[in-house]
Amino acid sequence: MYPQDRSKRTMFAYSWPWVTTKFTSLAMNNSWDISENSRVNFGGSLGYNYNRSEYVEFNWIFHPGTPQEKNRILPGLHASYELQVKQFSFSAGTGYGHRAPSVSEGYGYYIYNSFDRYDYIGNPDLKNEISYEANASAGFKNEKMAIEAKVNYFYIQNYIIGRILSLGSPMNYQSVGVKGYTSLDHARLFNMALNANYNILQHLHWKGTLTYARATDDKGGNLPFIRPLSYQTSLHFMYKKIGIQTSLNGDLTQINYNPEYGEDQTPAYMIWNISANYSFNIKNCKTVLQVGAENLLNEYYSTYADWGNIPRMGRNIFTSLKLSF
Repeated sequence: MYPQDRSKRTMFAYSWPWVTTKFTSLAMNNSWDISENSRVNFGGSLGYNYNRSEYVEFNWIFHPGTPQEKNRILPGLHASYELQVKQFSFSAGTGYGHRAPSVSEGYGYYIYNSFDRYDYIGNPDLKNEISYEANASAGFKNEKMAIEAKVNYFYIQNYIIGRILSLGSPMNYQSVGVKGYTSLDHARLFNMALNANYNILQHLHWKGTLTYARATDDKGGNLPFIRPLSYQTSLHFMYKKIGIQTSLNGDLTQINYNPEYGEDQTPAYMIWNISANYSFNIKNCKTVLQVGAENLLNEYYSTYADWGNIPRMGRNIFTSLKLSF
């Protein structure tokens, strides 16, 4: 750790105070065919997580008397029902599970996060995260096309996240403050995906994907690192040994962000890629030569998860040669 005044002496501390982790689990999964068109899947797991901090004194600074060793039992259950009706398919399921805090969440000691510029302190006494899940899907498929929609919803008790601490000062001179890992009463996460493909001609195929996610804390605030509405569409032409593919993908404007976690609004962007490949054989070796261009329009952009809004690569051209023996 380097002081802002470089004439002062540097300091040393274990960011992870020599933590040993042991984990073992037993899992079981079963499927029961009720009929030719329906099936029930169910199963569960039981895990055991053990942590030991060699230098527990680091944790005692913020959590006096916390034990040097921690044992956790992590149960999990899941069940789903699948139904096939001619060209239509449906499924519905539910799940339950526990997650132990990670080493950083439990034992981190002034771990610097360059994304939000805070030092993070762990808490060995955090409770297990407990998740309750509901999911469903519906799809249609024939020789010409296929479309499928999927949704899932998570209600997570004791959701672990970093919050600003009023005590302590940052140890890294780049830091703007100190955060400690704590548990929210709960958090809610919703995910949706729509996938489709269509055979336009015998050698021309289209694929498309649309995804959406939303996550809030127990007070209705936005959780960090949640991708905005995103999309991808592509055309693929394949004839004999020649293949040509072009695609568009991007995100809409990120409106559900949270400045408390170092986020800001990320503008919408769209990327156009194109490539072509040629397949041939050299004796018994299958060879594929590919050439293409990414970000063809030279879009200046960064995504919701890019540190410091540093832009991603602009227009670039690539080529590759793949040999399969």
